[in-house]
Amino acid sequence: MIETARSQFPVRKRVGILRLFFSFFVAVTLASFFVLGATSTRIAALANATATSGGTVTYTVFSDHLCSLPVSPAQSSTVNVTNGIVPVSSAMRFNTVGTYFWNANYSGDTANETTPSSCQSLTVTANGATTIDLAIVPDPVVVRTAFAGSVLIAGTTALASGTVTFSLYSDPTCTALLTPVQISTITGVNSVAPLSASFTIDVVGTYFMNAVYSGDVSNVGSTSACDVVAITKATPSIALSRSPGSFVVGFSTVASTVISNATSNLTGAVVYTVFSDNGCSVPVVPAVTSTKTPVSGAVPDSEPFTINVIGGYFVGVAFAGDSENNAAAGSCVAFSVTTAFPDLTLVLSQNPVEIGESFGAQMTLSANAINPTGSFELQSFTDSNCSVASPDVATHVATLASGFIPDASGVTLASSRIIFRQAVYFGDGNNASAVSDCLAQVINTGQLSASILSATLTPVGYSNFTTTSNGTLVIQVNDDRETGDGWSVTVIASDFQYNGILPIGSDIPASSFSVVSTGAPIVLIGQGIGVGGPYSDANAIGSLDSIRTLIVAEAGFGSGRYQMTSAISLEIPAQSQAGSYTATLAIATSAAP
Repeated sequence: MIETARSQFPVRKRVGILRLFFSFFVAVTLASFFVLGATSTRIAALANATATSGGTVTYTVFSDHLCSLPVSPAQSSTVNVTNGIVPVSSAMRFNTVGTYFWNANYSGDTANETTPSSCQSLTVTANGATTIDLAIVPDPVVVRTAFAGSVLIAGTTALASGTVTFSLYSDPTCTALLTPVQISTITGVNSVAPLSASFTIDVVGTYFMNAVYSGDVSNVGSTSACDVVAITKATPSIALSRSPGSFVVGFSTVASTVISNATSNLTGAVVYTVFSDNGCSVPVVPAVTSTKTPVSGAVPDSEPFTINVIGGYFVGVAFAGDSENNAAAGSCVAFSVTTAFPDLTLVLSQNPVEIGESFGAQMTLSANAINPTGSFELQSFTDSNCSVASPDVATHVATLASGFIPDASGVTLASSRIIFRQAVYFGDGNNASAVSDCLAQVINTGQLSASILSATLTPVGYSNFTTTSNGTLVIQVNDDRETGDGWSVTVIASDFQYNGILPIGSDIPASSFSVVSTGAPIVLIGQGIGVGGPYSDANAIGSLDSIRTLIVAEAGFGSGRYQMTSAISLEIPAQSQAGSYTATLAIATSAAP
């Protein structure tokens, strides 16, 4: 057998050289600088290792340049090596500015020794790409109402903090702070800044705001643009109502207004106006307006509007505006003015009356009649429904005078009966027509009576001779009995008594007092003069110291009222004393001729 000698030598593992490379997933200026808050990975490569090398590589972050003090909390990443290929480490985040150090440790395998990489540095700097955008909420802003600033901060790290300060300025360069100063500082969390505190500006105009982000250890500060804050007038809304919506001519309505969306110190004039059209563009003539000034933001009601012509109308309201509120107009609200409906009252002035006695009436319109004009009638009827006109009583027609109805003149009737009377008002432009109740007027059967209407004698002077005083006697006879029995009238006189101042005066006897002639009777009302009278008696002429028949009506005649005038005289004895003399003249009727 041939033996082959073999020299012996040890078999050793290959020593691999771990080379560390940097790979970044964010933009940096230099490979050795890193932006705070971003993530980073490492990649390593094995050199001189076997092609099939395995094991693991552990990436670790240290706080010292010897890579002996791991950061706290620890940041490391272990990956598996396959066929000599080392994967990228997992992402790691740096949240504090400073200089850090990395290395990678290879675990080795059956064919490769354990080996570390060199310790390499990494500088983490603050984020310098921060931006801040400002918006005004709401925009535009109504004067005296609250508004705020809202910001969007971009380009910060995920856990950014710090403050945002909102300030108001009077100039577009945001250098002159508004007086009084209004500033709001709020704290942001995780890159989100809440709204500023509320601001309020009490004067309309243009103002400015900016927002300043303070920055933090990881992010630089930033200032927004100088944004315009437009403070505008409020635009009020007007709600108009009126009460009542319909009323009788001559009465009134009141308009009410509620203004909303206005500032609290509303001051401008509010004008209520009555129009003739539904667009509230044509005011009535003469104008009907009412101007009010708001009190503590509330608008007083209008003065009462009184309209004296019926028809449809409209009321509108306009706010003139003021330093904080725009002018505004309310809706055009309709209302109507209707005809008045007065009541007509009839009062019979004498009721009942006797035959031949005068009777009249008074008519009155109720107080709700508005400036009444026009005409009215007092009508007479034979029935209680006031539908059949009375043939012998004329209708009384008149015109209102200064709003009042004149009384109806007296009427006399020669026969007993019941008539019915009713007043009618025909209305006018403001008032509807009206009809009174139908009232009964009673004319009763009368009596037989006679009266002396007048008895006069002329004065005479003192005389030594017999003198005569002449005069007239007027009598009236009323036969309202409606019997047709006839009648006669007699008279008689007493002596004339002396009423002088001398005790020696004497009375004048009735025998000296005479009827010297009689006139023809005249008819006042009733039956006419006929062959049976009434007529003057044949014995009417003579002295009145005894009963003397003056006028007679035979049976079947003299139903009515009559007058007769007679001439009378008084013989005055010579040397009768001066003074006055009086006598009593008695008149009587007889119920038969």
